[in-house]
Amino acid sequence: MSDESVRELFRELRDEPIAADSLARVRAGVYRRIAARRKRFFAFAVFAAAAMAFVVLFVLTPLRRGVAPPLPAPPAPLTVPAILEQPREQEPVRPPMRSVARRKKKQPEKPVLIRIETDDPEVVILLVGN
Repeated sequence: MSDESVRELFRELRDEPIAADSLARVRAGVYRRIAARRKRFFAFAVFAAAAMAFVVLFVLTPLRRGVAPPLPAPPAPLTVPAILEQPREQEPVRPPMRSVARRKKKQPEKPVLIRIETDDPEVVILLVGN
């Protein structure tokens, strides 16, 4: 099909009348989409309004500072019953703690070095031992 034949086909389709039930189905689908968008928009608007109300009511309102009631007078001194005035038993005396003896670190021994020189100046014998 060439471009011209496709254009001719579209012109013929445009001239044909469209069935009423097809128009009704298309319109119902369009209205359904619009209603879904409106629901989402109104849900967002309600959420935003609730958030703004929360901010205004709880964050931006100043704290109410009332006058604190005066403190009550201290109660009259109580008398201690004779039972509570008895001397307590003394705690047993513990012997003083002795410090723990710690091992002294041994210093490493210096190795014994024996140097033997020979007649040849390039030959030197070194003996190392503990």
